[in-house]
Amino acid sequence: MAFKDRLASLCARFWSKNENAAIAELGYPSGASQQSSFVNSQAYTMPFAGWISYSLQATAAGQWLNVYDRRNNFVPYEIRSVGADQLLTAFVPFAKGDVFSIDCSVPGAGGSIYFIKAIGVD
Repeated sequence: MAFKDRLASLCARFWSKNENAAIAELGYPSGASQQSSFVNSQAYTMPFAGWISYSLQATAAGQWLNVYDRRNNFVPYEIRSVGADQLLTAFVPFAKGDVFSIDCSVPGAGGSIYFIKAIGVD
């Protein structure tokens, strides 16, 4: 039996070609989401595995928006404005239970953070 046939036989025990579509979608954003009011530098806990989404409009060049992972102490996402009226948007993945904050230099920033659940996770 050739290597390719042995590999196909082994894979068939654990995975079916009928599962291709379902497997391909795992981890992608779903339509399910939660919303929370934005408070600059406040710690948030991710309620489920998925993404956070937050947007705000810069009022001047050089303003910034950082997403800060408080558990691992690093900044996985940062964006800076190059001019006034630029939309600063964060769309960052996190695991369930991760603690993060969003810090920004835009005066009076508000709005909502959206927690978007990933497909195929509990």
